[in-house]
Amino acid sequence: MTSTATPIRFDRAASKRAQLLDALAFLYHQRQRPISPLELQAETGFTAETTNEILKAFRERGEVFTVGRGMYAPVVQHAPPRAVSLTMLHDGSAKLEVGDELLSLGPLEYRTLVRVVGGIASETAMLAAESNNSAKVSALAASVHRNDELIKRMADLLASVAPKGRPPTQAPDAPC
Repeated sequence: MTSTATPIRFDRAASKRAQLLDALAFLYHQRQRPISPLELQAETGFTAETTNEILKAFRERGEVFTVGRGMYAPVVQHAPPRAVSLTMLHDGSAKLEVGDELLSLGPLEYRTLVRVVGGIASETAMLAAESNNSAKVSALAASVHRNDELIKRMADLLASVAPKGRPPTQAPDAPC
């Protein structure tokens, strides 16, 4: 498997960048929360200026993100996706290929895998539908609010032009 990550040049600045990124990842996973520049300075021994310059460069390149003011977390980077293939065999077993790896599944393992993946797909579809419904409800509520405002303005306009002595809600006499 080949890596798509940019190789780090082993000059003095690149070494400090690598040290700071490693320290951030280590502290973040150890403490399970975002990390402050002061904590990174204590871990690496770098000055505040160096730490802040490197963090700024990381932010600009999308290698870290800020959580609140002055708190940092590493961006999770996944390996590039691999080809996936599933082949059903006549005896009920299956062959699952992920990249160069081959996994043989017995009938029970295959049925279990199908139930798990089917459950995830069902849950994903349900969440998508729920999200879509929420968006529609919000749009409908906004439309109702706009219509209420329009009706109020029209009532005010009618009240301002209604003849004296007749209530604005009274309909004119209809011809017989």
